[in-house]
Formats: sequence, structure tokens, C-alpha cells
Amino acid sequence: SLRLPTLSTPLLCCLAIFTTAAIAVSSPCPCKDKSLCKPISGPPVNVKGELFGFYGNSANEGIPPSEGMNWTYITTVAWASEDEIMCLAHANGARAVIASPPFDLDSLAEPSVRKEWSQKALKLVQESYRDGIVFDYEHPQDVGSKRAETYSAVIA
Repeated sequence: SLRLPTLSTPLLCCLAIFTTAAIAVSSPCPCKDKSLCKPISGPPVNVKGELFGFYGNSANEGIPPSEGMNWTYITTVAWASEDEIMCLAHANGARAVIASPPFDLDSLAEPSVRKEWSQKALKLVQESYRDGIVFDYEHPQDVGSKRAETYSAVIA
């Protein structure tokens, strides 16, 4: 049966935020083809919609990046912290996103702290030639709580 959320239902979220903002970066492009360090823009390569692939940690242990993804369908690779994955994703028209920087919801309730965190996160994305960040926040918060409101403000 379908369970509708109530005010006591915990909030759990995985979200990717993309950026196409261009800035001057100080680190050299790690790709052989320097054009691959430009952010991906436009519609997804898969006309049927977004399809996330995941690469990193132990998920793909022992599988070379070139063999671990079906680039016909993947539009975004999450946890693409390795440069090789970013270059390969961009070569196939897919976005490469990294995990969000660590954050503390209690501290980020303050708008000025949240703004500073957001600016640092954006700088990290741009300096690493990635397309955005993914929030894989697995700490349920009560809907309507101060922490849930702060999390909503962080990802907004």
C-alpha cells in the first residue's frame, strides 16, 4: 500500500546539484584532451532521461573505469573523485559529480556560514573540473525540524 508522508516521517535525500559556471582555475586540466575539462551542458546524452552511474570506494574495485560503465545510457557519474573517471565521463557526454564536502547542519543554520560553505563547495567543483556535487545524506531528520529546514536551505 502507498504510505503518504506525515509530519513525523523522517527526511532522507540523495540529490545532485550541477553547475555550468566557468571560472579561471589554477590547477591544470588532467585530461589528455583539454576540452574535456569544460563542464557538460545541454540535455542528457540518454534521451530517455537521467541515469546515474556510481564509481568509487569499493563499488568498482578491480574494474577499470573504461570497462565499468555503459556509456550508452549513463548521464551522470556520482562520486567521480578520480580524474580518470571525470575525463572518461566527459568524453562520453556524461556529467561527473563529486560527493558534497562535509557539513554540520547545526553550524549551517547560520546563513553566513551556509554561504561560506556553498562558496567553498562551488570552488571545489570548479577547480576539479567536475559538474556538480551529490548529496548522499543518510541521516533522517524529522520533517519540519530545524535541521531538516537547514538541510533544505543547503541544497536549495
